[in-house]
Amino acid sequence: MASTITVDKIKGGTSGVAFTLPTADGSAGQLLKTNGSAVLGWATDVDTGITSVAADTTPQLGGDLDVNGQDIVSTANADIDITPNGTGSVVLDGLKYPQADGTANYVLKTNGSAQLSWVAQTDTTYTVGDGGLTTNDFTNADHTKLNAIEASADVTDTLNVTSAGALMDSELAGIAAVKATTGTFLTADQTKLDGIATSANNYSHPSSAGDKHIPSGGSTGDFLKYSASGTAVWSVDNNTVYTHPNHSGEVTSTADGATVIAGNVVDEANLKVSNAPTNGQFLSAQSANSGGMTWATVDTDATMGGDISGTASNAQLVANCVTATEIAADAVGSSEIAANAVDTSELATGSVTSAKCSTGINGFGTRTVSTSSASGGSDGDVWYKY
Repeated sequence: MASTITVDKIKGGTSGVAFTLPTADGSAGQLLKTNGSAVLGWATDVDTGITSVAADTTPQLGGDLDVNGQDIVSTANADIDITPNGTGSVVLDGLKYPQADGTANYVLKTNGSAQLSWVAQTDTTYTVGDGGLTTNDFTNADHTKLNAIEASADVTDTLNVTSAGALMDSELAGIAAVKATTGTFLTADQTKLDGIATSANNYSHPSSAGDKHIPSGGSTGDFLKYSASGTAVWSVDNNTVYTHPNHSGEVTSTADGATVIAGNVVDEANLKVSNAPTNGQFLSAQSANSGGMTWATVDTDATMGGDISGTASNAQLVANCVTATEIAADAVGSSEIAANAVDTSELATGSVTSAKCSTGINGFGTRTVSTSSASGGSDGDVWYKY
């Protein structure tokens, strides 16, 4: 059976302090607490440890630190330092890092036993196995180019395409026609387009003088009439009768337009002749000359021929040139022959017969042609002796 021991005090060893125990039980969770005078009493458990990690200037872990799904963060953008003591190293996930910084442009290199160290980068050649890329150098220029490409960039990124001045397929209604073209958009083409004003398709014809079109409207028979500088309007022709102006002077005209040259007004100055005249000249037709006429001089020394002998200034009939065939019946009367104008030397034998001579003077009497002298006769008779 269980035994009960009733005590008032507890003393540890012969030389220990005798603690006076409480006379009753405490509440659940309470613990014994000394008052400093060896008297114990029940008291509520109060955490009297440090209230923050910062209060412990030399904290030490008694085991692994479990972050319990949380992060180790700093405040106010402060660094998180992990500094081993002495020759200790920082070990992250089994990899031991160097204890000091390396030379500029050095790289971390493993020895295959989880120890990393700083070494110069001497081998910049990378190969891709399994039939991949051939060996190529990855240069600084390549690195710069890759740095300039944003993460997850692709040709369907509208912002990138737009910022590059390009067009998305979705922005072109006729993408097939654009892809099929073989032409090249040259700088000259851009310059030409830059020279076209905005909304150039909204053509506005200039309205200044000289640029205006034929006005609209008008009716059959209308004509364009001056209205203002560069402006014409349709107008009705109210005056359809033309009145020819009359002229006076050497050439006159009437209302019907007929012109008349006045008498005695056409002189040398009004003739179209190829040369200037001198007194005594006459107009001669010369088709090759200006106006078809020229002033010519009469040749007074020209030799006459045929039935007329002598010169132009001294011409006379040739002997026997007038025969019966040259004189018509009744052609020669007293009025045609001047006194002593024709004698026997000008008349051919038998050229003058009774038939060739008219009746007597004033139509009276008879006419006689004979080699004999006149004899007898009556008033009005004519006797021709040859």
